[in-house]
Amino acid sequence: MDSLRQKIIGEFGNRLRLRVCGISIRDESILLVRHAGIGSEGVFWSPPGGGAEFGMPVKENLVREMREETGLCVEPGRLLFVFETLKPPLHAVEMFFEVTITGGSLITGTDPEMPEADQIIREVRFVPFEEIRENPPHRYHAMVNRLARGSKIEDLSGFLGT
Repeated sequence: MDSLRQKIIGEFGNRLRLRVCGISIRDESILLVRHAGIGSEGVFWSPPGGGAEFGMPVKENLVREMREETGLCVEPGRLLFVFETLKPPLHAVEMFFEVTITGGSLITGTDPEMPEADQIIREVRFVPFEEIRENPPHRYHAMVNRLARGSKIEDLSGFLGT
């Protein structure tokens, strides 16, 4: 196992993690973050978001995570669904919210839980659903695949899992 993957497992693995994530869709594209060191090929695209911090309201956590990872200011909207990922050693319960972009500039941000030399965020952009469909599904979060392959955001509700 490479050292970046070991560091990711050390930081995020072998415990249950509560994550907050933002969904922004425009022009048949979805805002995604490309992570290194995650997934079977070491490349994994998912909506921006991250771990909720104790003592901070969930929606404030989401605003913070979106700013850190994308440079964008957002207004959280409604809770769309909750998604559980259980792929030991990683286990996460993710709350997905609709977000409205209110400012900022799209950048490739950082993950403050990882040292500067081991940043896992490699790219942030609006990815066309067509491009997602042309690539292997394992490179994308399961809910991104559902949307790219015909599910409507309003069809994804309640508790979902892998």
